[in-house]
Amino acid sequence: MEDIEWLVKMLEQKIEEKNLDYNQFMVLLWNNTEIKHLFEEIDSSILNINVIISEQLLDIPSKLQAIKTQQIITEVIRNNPQKVIIIDNFEILFSPILKVKPIELFRELSRYKTIIVIWRYSYENNRLIYAVPEHAEYQETQINKNEMIIN
Repeated sequence: MEDIEWLVKMLEQKIEEKNLDYNQFMVLLWNNTEIKHLFEEIDSSILNINVIISEQLLDIPSKLQAIKTQQIITEVIRNNPQKVIIIDNFEILFSPILKVKPIELFRELSRYKTIIVIWRYSYENNRLIYAVPEHAEYQETQINKNEMIIN
């Protein structure tokens, strides 16, 4: 429990520090399945992107899904009343059909809100890595050390 309290305090401190930055983007390396207890003390909103995108793309023709996906995410984040947005369960965005670079999109949107991405995948040499190079969903993104929160 002490580890969780320490991490919550660190998150609060990082959020406060990021308020002064142009981009308020952070990535939390997290292998645990449950994150709600981490953010109970922080005024924030946890978004399950997989559910949001899946529900909203149901009636959209496949040709338009790539365009609509970024619009949906942008609207959901900008219209959320919370200043801190936690992004979890966003694997759908790596689908090649949707043509999204999720980390770049979240970083861009962090000009308007503090965005913390929960990252449960590989992290090596300041790079976030999703899937393996042979996989269709493979993406690799460079990240600044000051954007990382390592548990």
